[in-house]
Amino acid sequence: IERKRALRDFAGVLHCKVVKEPGNFATDKLDQTKQFQDTLGLQLEGHQLPVMATTEMVVMDALWLLWLYDPDAKEQDRQLLMNIAKLARASQGRARQLLVKALRQIWPKPGTGPSGRAVQLFSMLGSTLPKF
Repeated sequence: IERKRALRDFAGVLHCKVVKEPGNFATDKLDQTKQFQDTLGLQLEGHQLPVMATTEMVVMDALWLLWLYDPDAKEQDRQLLMNIAKLARASQGRARQLLVKALRQIWPKPGTGPSGRAVQLFSMLGSTLPKF
């Protein structure tokens, strides 16, 4: 529950930054974000997901926001996130299974470091991330 709250807070901070600084994002990405939120059925309370949001919704929202902030984001990443959002809307259990399997496959192994792209993205977001 604590990890879910932290991820929810992380996403909330990023949502807030989007609202305060929409000029920092391409218009098409903002339009696609609205479409994603509608597809997933996100009901933001201010700039944050409701406390009762499912884990799948919180994870999907955070992944989408990373895509939104990533200057190197690809169209195939957007399509994948949209497809998973559709699956989550139809069957949260199946979406959870897919997310767990995917995260296990990509989770860093001991002795490996983050990719240069990941370091660049999180360096860019570092000042906005909540303090733990």
